[in-house]
Amino acid sequence: MLALAPPQATAAGKTSTMTQSALQRAGATGEPVEVTSERTEYSQTVANPDGTFTLTQSTTPQRAKAPDGSWQNIDTTLVRRTDGTVGPKSAVVNLDFSGGGPGAGMLQLGTDEQSMKFGWPGTLPTRR
Repeated sequence: MLALAPPQATAAGKTSTMTQSALQRAGATGEPVEVTSERTEYSQTVANPDGTFTLTQSTTPQRAKAPDGSWQNIDTTLVRRTDGTVGPKSAVVNLDFSGGGPGAGMLQLGTDEQSMKFGWPGTLPTRR
C-alpha cells in the first residue's frame, strides 16, 4: 500500500471537504472510502481507516464521464444514436462513425477541446 498526502491539499495544508468527509467515514466504519472528487477516467483514490490514502491508477481508462456528469463503465459496444451516427456506448473520447448519406463525414474523433474529422468525397452508404 502506498501512503500519500491528502488529495487536493492546498498550500496551507488544508484538504477539501470531500476528502475530510471520506477520512472521517473511513475512520468511523473501519473500511476504505473512495474520495469521489479525486476520481478520474484512469484513477481512484480511497481514504483508509488509518488516515492514509491509496491511489489506484491504470494505464487504460476504467470509466468515462457521461454527458450528465455521472461516471459509467467503459462500454465499446457500437450503437446507433438519435442523430444517425454510430459510436460506442461509453468511451473516454468522442468517436462518431457516419450513419451514411450525402455530405456525411466519415469519422470524427476527439474531445471537447480538440477533435479531428475525416471526410469522404462522395455519398456514404447507409446501414440500418
